[in-house]
Amino acid sequence: MPHALTLVRQPKPLKPFNGDPREWAFFLGNFNSQVSNGLLDDSQRLVLLRESLTPQVANRIINLLYDGKNFQAALDALTKRYGHPYLIARAHLESLSRLPTVKEEYSSLSHFVAELNSAVAALQGTGYDLELKSTTLLTQLLGKLPVTLRRKWGSHVTGILPNQPTLLDFNDWIETESLGVLYGSLHVTTTKSLEGIEANSRR
Repeated sequence: MPHALTLVRQPKPLKPFNGDPREWAFFLGNFNSQVSNGLLDDSQRLVLLRESLTPQVANRIINLLYDGKNFQAALDALTKRYGHPYLIARAHLESLSRLPTVKEEYSSLSHFVAELNSAVAALQGTGYDLELKSTTLLTQLLGKLPVTLRRKWGSHVTGILPNQPTLLDFNDWIETESLGVLYGSLHVTTTKSLEGIEANSRR
């Protein structure tokens, strides 16, 4: 009776982790999915881990990256350095403070919304919910919006009062506004295309 062949799934190359705490959870999830099949020993896991770090990050724990028995210690050291909830929350808050002023175009607003969504999810996931109620942070972010959007936010807030507006409220509102800008721009583009088709048909 012929022997059944066992197919070993080879780990796929990962995008090297660059030391940004905001990327740690995503990186760790991908890495764990690669080594969870039980077919790799610790030496192989360590090789994969080493190849999944940028040189700068690898140098931080270089003494742990040569012996397979240090695999778990290496992963723990990385988690302590880059995956602590406080570090993740702080990195997202710093990222929000560095956001540029939003321009009157969808791509600029879309980037702002994506960064805000990511930060809100991280603050909730790391237990730093108190930051979501920070009026200072909310005011800072509001100051990055065009005047037209700031006025719309002012009108929106009247429906929230007397409750204090939070970053969650702001996040939900700005996401809806960004979709409105997107659909509006698609309508304009479609209208111009149709007008061009009609003009060509008259020639």
